[in-house]
Amino acid sequence: MATEPSTTSETTWIETDFFKVWMCGMLGGLLYWLWSFLPESGLQDPTFLQLLIYGFLGGGSATVLVFMVFNVERSDKPRLYTLGIVGGFAFAVVLQNLPISTWVGDRGEHEKDGRLSLVDEAPASDVTQSVLGDMAEAVQERENVQEESTTIDQAFAIGDKLRGEERIKESVEQFRAIAVILKDIDRERAASAWLRVGQLLLDEGDYESLEGAIDAYDKAVRLRGANLVALNNSGVAKSRLGRYDEAIVDYEKAIDLERVPEAFNNLGVAKAHLGRYDEAIADYEEAIDLKDDYAFAYYNRGAANRSLDRTARAREDFEAALSLAQSAGDDTLANSIKRDLEILP
Repeated sequence: MATEPSTTSETTWIETDFFKVWMCGMLGGLLYWLWSFLPESGLQDPTFLQLLIYGFLGGGSATVLVFMVFNVERSDKPRLYTLGIVGGFAFAVVLQNLPISTWVGDRGEHEKDGRLSLVDEAPASDVTQSVLGDMAEAVQERENVQEESTTIDQAFAIGDKLRGEERIKESVEQFRAIAVILKDIDRERAASAWLRVGQLLLDEGDYESLEGAIDAYDKAVRLRGANLVALNNSGVAKSRLGRYDEAIVDYEKAIDLERVPEAFNNLGVAKAHLGRYDEAIADYEEAIDLKDDYAFAYYNRGAANRSLDRTARAREDFEAALSLAQSAGDDTLANSIKRDLEILP
């Protein structure tokens, strides 16, 4: 008995090739996500949430690109799928570099984070910007070690002076220039320059500055190796961007280097944002054991106890934190604690 020849409907083609191109676009978004973590890429590290956005929207943009803009023949499979991957990758690049802050969630926080200050401040002196050029020349020639060292000190002093005058952008550029000049000559002092860049940008606090601070601390670690200040403060920047899991990794690395109360407090703050309140309380207690007058740790433990409906314990912690804050003359913290006590059941 003769059978009817099979036919391929338009619907079947849409369900297969359209879906495959969409998947190629998602693959392009994934490739960008992986590539952006390489230092050589010079790109910002996206979050996992962004990967999902890149994949979904990148896949959609790729299908539009292939079927509507280029009108690729469905028989030309290599070109069909290549354009899908390229389209998804390109769309991810555009998304990642848009100057918007909505990629990170602002959950709000009443917990305070502790930032370790720089431990290698350079002495300030009144010098001019021309010293930076002199430093580059001295480093390049390397004929007089004493003169070179003095010039580098002066260049650091310029950056510190600019920071003291609240000329933050100029100070950041000064220290960045120092770090670039010294990176192959004096890795230790180049790392110190990057630590200053990180501190300045962290204090600025906006999205772009926080990303820049993370990059600066990463460069400091690459030059000097694991560093307590760099790891702790990088964690603070990531926490402020809502990247709490990444912040936890940095804090734990910092604690592995030295058990300081600030790192334990910050670790607790990050865990509390993820709803891990019991773990956060344990970290706050570690901080208090290391520093029994640490008002922030008492305050944060009180906030975690409140989230767990442990009202009596929360009140005890808030009252202890208030007493310590008032003794230290920290009116800002004291006022925050008073407000929390007022609304506590």
